[in-house]
Amino acid sequence: MIKKSRWESLGRVAKGALSALALLACCTIPSSWSANAESDAFPLQPADISSPRDTLQSFLANTTAVFEAINAGHTKGLSAYRYRLQDTLDFSATPNSHLMNVQTLRMVYLKEILDRIKLPAVQDIPGDETIATTVLPQWIIPGTRIAITRVREGEHAGNYVFSAESVANLHRYFQQVKTVPYQPGATKGFYKIITAYTRNDGNIASRIRSRLTPLNAASPRELIQSFLGHINSAYEIVMNAKNSRPPMTTDQAKDADRQARSHFNRAMETLDLGSTPIASRNDKGIEVTLLLKEILDRAPLPPLDSIPSALLIKTLREQGKSPIRWRLPNTNLEVVELTEGPSAGEFRFSIATVVNAEKSYSKVRDLPYRGANTKDPDENRFTDQYDSPETSPQFYEYYISTPGRFVPAASPIWPVLKRLPASANTIYAGQTAWQWVGIVVTVFGVIIAFFAIHTVGRWLYRHVRTPWSAWTNVLQPVANATVALWATNFLDSDVNITGAVNGAVLLVGGFLLYAFAAATAFRTSSAIADTVVYYSKRDKEDFDSSLLRVSTRAIGFVVGAVILVNGVRQLGLDLIPLVAGLGVGGLAVALAIRPTLENMIGGIVLYADRPVQVGDFCSFGANKGVIQRIGLRSTRIRAPDRTMITIPNSAFADMQITNWAMCDTILINTVIGLRYETTPDQLRHLMAKMRQTCFAHPLIQSDTLRIRFAGFGTSSLDIAVRVYVLTTEWNEFHAVREDLFLRFADLIEESGTRIAHPSTTVYMGKDSDLDTDTIAAVEQEVQAWREADELPYPLTPEPLAKNIENTLDYPPKGSPGYAHKAVAEKRNENLSSPERSGKT
Repeated sequence: MIKKSRWESLGRVAKGALSALALLACCTIPSSWSANAESDAFPLQPADISSPRDTLQSFLANTTAVFEAINAGHTKGLSAYRYRLQDTLDFSATPNSHLMNVQTLRMVYLKEILDRIKLPAVQDIPGDETIATTVLPQWIIPGTRIAITRVREGEHAGNYVFSAESVANLHRYFQQVKTVPYQPGATKGFYKIITAYTRNDGNIASRIRSRLTPLNAASPRELIQSFLGHINSAYEIVMNAKNSRPPMTTDQAKDADRQARSHFNRAMETLDLGSTPIASRNDKGIEVTLLLKEILDRAPLPPLDSIPSALLIKTLREQGKSPIRWRLPNTNLEVVELTEGPSAGEFRFSIATVVNAEKSYSKVRDLPYRGANTKDPDENRFTDQYDSPETSPQFYEYYISTPGRFVPAASPIWPVLKRLPASANTIYAGQTAWQWVGIVVTVFGVIIAFFAIHTVGRWLYRHVRTPWSAWTNVLQPVANATVALWATNFLDSDVNITGAVNGAVLLVGGFLLYAFAAATAFRTSSAIADTVVYYSKRDKEDFDSSLLRVSTRAIGFVVGAVILVNGVRQLGLDLIPLVAGLGVGGLAVALAIRPTLENMIGGIVLYADRPVQVGDFCSFGANKGVIQRIGLRSTRIRAPDRTMITIPNSAFADMQITNWAMCDTILINTVIGLRYETTPDQLRHLMAKMRQTCFAHPLIQSDTLRIRFAGFGTSSLDIAVRVYVLTTEWNEFHAVREDLFLRFADLIEESGTRIAHPSTTVYMGKDSDLDTDTIAAVEQEVQAWREADELPYPLTPEPLAKNIENTLDYPPKGSPGYAHKAVAEKRNENLSSPERSGKT
């Protein structure tokens, strides 16, 4: 409640009662003024800003109502008061004034200032009666630079609001009076209760705005302000959690940790971390942020006006002076303008500042914090110009020596660590004693876990049936990657190691993670291939299976290589020497494996062209045999003598290959030589009988049949036989050829001639005469063909060919499958046919 020295008649009264307010200056505020927000009877009533007195009264009345409503837990109707308060202030000169949290903070500053200064009596403030008789452009609160000015245009034209310049500088005025005690009757703690309310879980909209609102980095001044504000907010949250009595619960600690992380993430956005490896960027950003804050907390802050503002940056750009760089006086902390990327045109702490942060901190770590030297009155003379000039003493040391990120109680290992003696927090080489113990225990645990995973994986591989055994090989790198990821996160987030040790852990852990991920990709491809081959019921040695395996493994290798290379890049390792080494080594390897590559390409050509397949009988060069296996490097062929021929694919693909298994019919191509004593009619008789035998044979193709007198040999009369056997089976072909040749031998005997010797014969005596009776019979039969116009020269008469086709008893009588009945029926049918009758 506001007492006698304050305006205690800040109630919801009509303008006509303004004269009564002066008389009630020593009275208490009516109960209607201190009601909570939900009791506002006129939620749409605008603020009374018709005079400086009404504007000041409206602001104080509404802020008091907000204070009492939050204290009473009635927060549902605060928007009505917020809109009225917005009407009393001109935010046009305030950076980011469109953000509700910025407006709220300015209102809080103004309320805190008014609660600490002595305000004039109500009758001394220009009211409606003064405005009615005098044109008053501005009224300044006595003893301050806070002005209430008359609005010239817009919806509030003619009314009075706190001036834009005053609102823009409220943060400075607040720094000047925040140590001044409150006036009697003031609402003490307004700043704390409002900031606590905005951090409450229920204020989700405020949290979303604080996390998603773009960083204000349009100039070095706004960048410095944002950096200091977010770090100090995080420090306040962490210290409140640390000193909380009673101690925070685990859920409360986790919530505080999330809030601190949110502010830290915004502070980290002020750094240019482009040269920092992606894998360690977050940890490096946190450490550099803390180190820069430690440096700034020891350095006197320059006048805020000396830091380039957005207006100055705009002017410099118009003059062509871009990119712009600014250095904090007497330090090596530099703010630079980004020239590319999504944040081009904004400002960040430079890469050099980030890289040299630890070295810069080591030079000033022994110096006192700003404000600790009371003998130097000029040390803090400009701090009142900053929104958040507070220091965060020992924040860096606190961060590196506690578990978790910011709030130790949020870490799962805190219940154990809080029971350790104080000596466990002694720092050795940048880490506390308990952190070194945690590192050693974790490393040994990882080694034991890797060994156990390997042992179990080998046991599963031996005892699980195909193809699932291949998938047990996939589980091993997955389990190893999980262990590596867990160990790295545990040391980084829970044990919270920092500095070079953390960099080494992230490097080793990250490399193991990406290596295991690459191995997982490769083994998964192999397992997929084995599974497909198994369920497709294919021979695992055939070419399709081999190609499938190699193809999937090649894909797995490429995917694994991409994962590993990308991981190495994220870890920050230099790939240029690696690529150069791979270039030189790759040339040597390429030369060494050239024959292998040629054979692999030859195998792919054999697969694509498919001149032969497994099981085919083929001839190539001077060799022949049955294809046993076509691999990626070589082809194996079983020769007729049962030896195994292995020939490289590159050579095999270039050979002339005869694939006998792809024949639709098999050719019999031979020459039969008869003695020179054979007469022409004997030749005619023999060839006619041979042709009739082939026509009659059910497995001889008649369309392409060719049996001709081919010529006079050196020792024989040659008959060329060229016929196709209607089969693709070689065993059957040999049986048919054998049968046909035996029949030809019988026909030669029947024709009264003999097979000529294939060599030169010297007759030393007189040969026996040929059988004259047989010769006479043969010649008589040929004469009968002539007379009947059935001489089968040069072609066999078509009726004769049709009548005798497929009439030969094959297989011969007495052999299995003798179809004498079918042959006899067909013969009888042909003999009784009209075409055949009369031609016996």
